[in-house]
Amino acid sequence: MRCDRTAIWDPASVFGESRASPRAPTTVQRIQETRQESHGARCYQYRCCQYRCCQYRCRQYRCCQYRRRQYHCREKLNVKTGEETLRLTSAPVPAHKSLLLQKSTLGRFRNMGFDIERFVGTVNEGLLCCVCRDVLEDPLQAPCEHAYCSTCIHGWLVHDRICPEDRQPLNITQLRPLFRYMKNDLDRLQIRCINAQHGCGVVCELENISKHERECGFVTVCCPNMGCSTIVERRNLDVHLNICDFRCKECPRGCGMQILNHDDAEHNCIAELRTEVELLRAEMICKLEDQRREMESRLDSQRRHMVQRESLLQTEVDDLKGQVTRIMQEMRSLMEIERQRRQDLERAELEKRELVELIKGIPREGSESIKSVTCSRCKRSERITII
Repeated sequence: MRCDRTAIWDPASVFGESRASPRAPTTVQRIQETRQESHGARCYQYRCCQYRCCQYRCRQYRCCQYRRRQYHCREKLNVKTGEETLRLTSAPVPAHKSLLLQKSTLGRFRNMGFDIERFVGTVNEGLLCCVCRDVLEDPLQAPCEHAYCSTCIHGWLVHDRICPEDRQPLNITQLRPLFRYMKNDLDRLQIRCINAQHGCGVVCELENISKHERECGFVTVCCPNMGCSTIVERRNLDVHLNICDFRCKECPRGCGMQILNHDDAEHNCIAELRTEVELLRAEMICKLEDQRREMESRLDSQRRHMVQRESLLQTEVDDLKGQVTRIMQEMRSLMEIERQRRQDLERAELEKRELVELIKGIPREGSESIKSVTCSRCKRSERITII
């Protein structure tokens, strides 16, 4: 896919950083980008003119061969990890980029550019990696506008913090994608399939080569049947699967077993079925044992739960018995109080009757007479008029 001419380069896209909602570029930013791209285009054309010089190309070739030998010798040494690489860089690198450094430095170096012999026609020298001198693959660009393969420059910066072309200081955080016009020129290059030596004659643009190579029928693949180590081309895989000795098929005698092609003559249905029955029986016994152990564990847990529940209920019953006892005592005391008050009421009723009889027994005369009555309770005399 070609680079969009309206896209703006973002450093976060190189190192996987998440970015907030993009802002529209200001006029100053657009002017700066236009100047930068125009300057890069002039430098690009100047380098193209330089590469047309035979002496310059010869000198660059000798430097490239020296760097290539040095690079491959370093590959055989003990490669530093991502944490050691962080100490080698001039600026601190965030922790989330350590994985990127570690992936690019540990193990063998891969994806070191496309072989220039695979391309149809001439390739512009400005599209070659400054380290491996192959056509750029996953290209990155330095502030000095030299381009490298991503794997090449990451492996180079593990040991050196300078540009391999002009020896200027260079840090991994300063790398950025190619200019759009260079990326478009790179994507338009016509390249042969990597399986051309096996007979594939496809020639397509560089941006589509990875998709073709994933689906190419001339890619050698291993047979998927277990036990078979045959390696065939993808387009011949179906033919091989039909004749593969390790291909599984159903027994033609009707036992339903899956057997290999070379085991067809030695296959004994009765013995195989007996073995299958024994395996099923052993499997069933194991399942029953597992279920029995599981049920026993469940019963034990239920038994413990019931014992705990019983103890809790017994405690509640004891508490209720105590409450009933206290309520009975309170009822007895209340009944005693009620009995005493009933006796008081009976005495008061008796006194009332005596007073009524006393009042009824007093003679009534026509004249009023005043008598002095003394209260037996308050010991106070009062004068009352009797009619």
